Amino acid sequence: MLPPKDKIFFYPDRPSKMSVIYKILKTLDVEISRNKNADYKFGIFWKNRTKTKLSWPVATTKFIINKYCQDISKKYVDEVHLSVFGYNTAIDPTVYSEKYVQKWNLNGIHLGKIKNKKSKPRSWYFYQKLINNTESDQVIDWRIPIFGCAVPFVYKKYRTLKKRFSNINSRVEIKEFTKVFSDDEIKLIFKFCLQMGLDYGEIDVLRDKDSKKIFIIDVNKTPWGPPNGLDNNSKKEAIKIMADYFKNNFLS
Repeated sequence: MLPPKDKIFFYPDRPSKMSVIYKILKTLDVEISRNKNADYKFGIFWKNRTKTKLSWPVATTKFIINKYCQDISKKYVDEVHLSVFGYNTAIDPTVYSEKYVQKWNLNGIHLGKIKNKKSKPRSWYFYQKLINNTESDQVIDWRIPIFGCAVPFVYKKYRTLKKRFSNINSRVEIKEFTKVFSDDEIKLIFKFCLQMGLDYGEIDVLRDKDSKKIFIIDVNKTPWGPPNGLDNNSKKEAIKIMADYFKNNFLS
């Protein structure tokens, strides 16, 4: 008789088959449970929403991944970034005289717009400095998968200037975390995740070409992927590597 599968209880939603976590757990042969009374290893708060105000549905002493990660709005991400790094991207569009970016404050809406005129701020937008993350004729986004205090690799995502705020990549490469970021930057990245309450997820980082500073601009606690623009063999290998990191950092 086969031993019972490990179970992880997801609340309040079940992860999509397009999500990274679904693919990781399928690779590990771990069961996704929706039964709060099941004998699960631990729980995961899973809600694809910018802000949530949820409490765990049953009293438990078990570990709950992302229990305290309940606000991933652009504004809050920027506030945490300021408290950790000592600098941030937020600007006041009524007085700022250089080019800036207007984005929705909600997560997952890829509708950024570069503006060069002062404007009246709207509560549903977030206004930030235009970060010079260009490389030749493209822009570079770094996406970092987070597994507790471990990172398996980083995605280097290339986009055209016209599609810099979209989710359409020209191509994607996998790079070593420690070769992209310095020791001091890595410490601050983990400190930022700790303050955000992000145990598992992915963050987007830009490096300013002029100042060389890094800026964490997005937090995703329910990521889909691996990203488009990565070849299929690399996608499969990425899931295998992330499955090992999930197992070693959460299941063990």
